Amino acid sequence: MEEEFCRAELRACIFFARVDGESGVLKDEAREFIVPAVDLRIFRGVNVSKRGGFYTGIETGVLIFAAPGEVNMFYDEPYYWPDVGFYTTGLDFGAKMEGGLVFLMAKYGLRMDVGIALIGASFGLEAGAEASLFSGCYRFFTGGPKDTTVDVSSGSSAAIMGLIVDINAEGALRFGKNFRLFAKAGIMIAPIDLPDNRWDEYEYIASADGLEPWVGDNDRHRYLLSKYGMDLDPFGLGARVGFSLNFN
Repeated sequence: MEEEFCRAELRACIFFARVDGESGVLKDEAREFIVPAVDLRIFRGVNVSKRGGFYTGIETGVLIFAAPGEVNMFYDEPYYWPDVGFYTTGLDFGAKMEGGLVFLMAKYGLRMDVGIALIGASFGLEAGAEASLFSGCYRFFTGGPKDTTVDVSSGSSAAIMGLIVDINAEGALRFGKNFRLFAKAGIMIAPIDLPDNRWDEYEYIASADGLEPWVGDNDRHRYLLSKYGMDLDPFGLGARVGFSLNFN
């Protein structure tokens, strides 16, 4: 007889992003930075074989990008073309990604369980794939995240649909026949097509610089930041902990 079970888990993972666009001294290897994320999931499935040797089910969850403090800070000397001439200018700026991904995933797993009815241990592999929805933006700013002087962001007001693939290795402790504590580590593949940040909205600043008194450092920085973009690597690394409970 097939046995149903429910599982909850919390995961910490990291993705890798890259600053793209204007550059004077910012080298390729210096453009990359880490984007941390928190992942909360609930899974409901069926143990097809005894003690969950083979199982399948549906998992839903949310992945929240949560970049900390002043980690992603950069220095560049981009080219600047006001009407009165051209030069390079120093620019200290930060990059941050915000938003989240919700998903619904079909999953399959296979584990080997050893021990007695009272207690045991298991090891296995799990894989899943399905659809996701992303909503969020990325930001470039001068100053710090909490005392920002200039802020340029690019995002979408509509959710962007995509695919998600999740592959993990699992180790677990079983207590009795129905309760299991587990830890997992693996990779997540979630291609997210971030919107382009190269707008024409701030072009008037370069045209007015040197001719209009209102153009200051903040205006120049706003124009320069709008020339950068961000790419997010689709591959993320993660580890998670959680528990599962069997029920009839």
